[in-house]
Amino acid sequence: MTRTIERMPFVDVKKHEGFRETESGSGGGRRRGGGREPCDRQPVGPPPGGSHRSLLTWILLTIEDELFRFVHGREQSFPGAWRRDFQAVWPEMTACFESAHSSLEWGSDTLQGRLGRAGLGGAMLSLKAERLSSYVNVFRESLGELSITNPQPRSSGPVEKIKDLVFGAINSILGSLSMAFPVLEAVKEYKEHVELSVKAVELGVAE
Repeated sequence: MTRTIERMPFVDVKKHEGFRETESGSGGGRRRGGGREPCDRQPVGPPPGGSHRSLLTWILLTIEDELFRFVHGREQSFPGAWRRDFQAVWPEMTACFESAHSSLEWGSDTLQGRLGRAGLGGAMLSLKAERLSSYVNVFRESLGELSITNPQPRSSGPVEKIKDLVFGAINSILGSLSMAFPVLEAVKEYKEHVELSVKAVELGVAE
């Protein structure tokens, strides 16, 4: 039976804190490995007072969701002619994220050491989560992807510049994550090609 994930902001559950697993057809949500467009239109944010593991879980899921939105949605931002190739590789990326989640749930001493050396603990981890949340929300708001109306828009800058903030934050965090979870090195490279593809649209060399 196909499973989907439906976001439930700020709610901790045993697996993938902040998200709920549902059966296909039982509600909204998106397919983790398929071509269903993201439907979550609420602002994102790390779980308040979340544990070290819940923050890392939230970061992994948020990065995965952002990449999903580019590859399976955002038709104006991503080259349509290239979309099928990226979608064909997406299940491999999902497997990489799942492997990272599994490693995090086991929480070995070796992993804890790698997380610490990668700057993925304590106040530094909280800082990265908060900045990622801020940039992603501003970007989604600028694209009209949020169902809220902000009476005082947080940014009047061009969408391209705001998008650069999101990619920059993801680049930085994935660099750290790949040190702790080597399997995410493939995701890091995939994300770089996603960013280059988006840039190709902006430069008019791809449609």
